[in-house]
Order: sequence, then structure tokens, then C-alpha cells
Amino acid sequence: ILFKHICRLLSLLILIPLYSSLSLPVLADTITLYPVDIASGRDNGPKDGIFDEFYNPGFPSLYDNGFSEGRICVEFDLSSIRAPVVQATLRCNARQSNDAALITIYGYSGNGQIELSDFANTGNALGTMTGIPELNSLAVTGFISSLPDNSYAGFNFDEALRTPSPLTNCFGDFKLEVKTGTLTVAPTILLLDQ
Repeated sequence: ILFKHICRLLSLLILIPLYSSLSLPVLADTITLYPVDIASGRDNGPKDGIFDEFYNPGFPSLYDNGFSEGRICVEFDLSSIRAPVVQATLRCNARQSNDAALITIYGYSGNGQIELSDFANTGNALGTMTGIPELNSLAVTGFISSLPDNSYAGFNFDEALRTPSPLTNCFGDFKLEVKTGTLTVAPTILLLDQ
């Protein structure tokens, strides 16, 4: 019996270098994700931080005039990402109706369907966009990497308080571009007890 265990141990010592040399790479890739849900939420006046209604608009808009507020939430399905995230960029095509707005983007873990409570998610500020003529982008690599596999990334767009408050119209083209790195996947070795 001792001889059998020594033989198994020696075979493992021989197989380990062979095992690591047989690793199979999963190649790097760039994936473009489009929203699974987009909605505008309203905190009707007087503003209290609790959103009262939301809807799925053709032209979502942002505003904060001190009395009432409108935000936009967007969610993306991350289940197609199969390798480590090297870079992730959130992009949107939008325009400002008057002067440049400061828009803060917050990240949250979603469920694929925007809910009223998602508009109050302001605990994880990812960065800001300003001006919004045309295409804007924001690096969100750390946030996307922190989410569990097969989850949903949610983004809450919040315009800073301005009086008077011109409306910021975001008219679509929300997308999340994710670059993945090479992942080495080792084959499984099954040892049978004899």
C-alpha cells in the first residue's frame, strides 16, 4: 500500500509541470454591450431624495432645479464577459439644451430591470461628465471588475443642482465597451483511486 501511494505521489510530481504547460489560453477580446433597460426617474416637488415615478422614455432627460429632479438609470448584462476585465468604458451620446451641465455617474449592482429605488443609488460615484455635446465617455474598469460574474452593471446619471435648470437631454447610444485580457485555463486532471 505504501508503494502504491509513493507511486501516485511521484506521478503527481511528473504531471504538475506537464499540467501547467498544457494550459489553454482564452484570447483577449473587446465586447460592446447595450442596455437591457433604460429609464428616467422623477423626484416630484418638493424634492426629498425619494423618487416618485419612473418611465421608459424615448428621450431620457436630466434636471435638478431644487424643487424637483430627474435622473436616468441604465443597466447592462455582464454575463457575456468570460475573462478578466482589462478596460471598461461607459459611453453615451447626449446633448445639453442650454449651458454645460455637470453630471455625476454612480454605479450600482443591478438586476436587469430598473426599479424606483435605483434612482437613489448615489453611494458609488464613478466620475463626472461635463458639457455633453455629442459622445461622452467615462472609464469604469474598477467598478465593472468589482461586480460578480453574470451580474448586471447599473449606472445612475445625476445632474448637479442648477437654478434656473436647463434640461439636459440624453438621447441614447448608451453602451459599455469592455476589453478583456488573456485568461489561462488549465485542463482538469482526474486521479482515480486504484
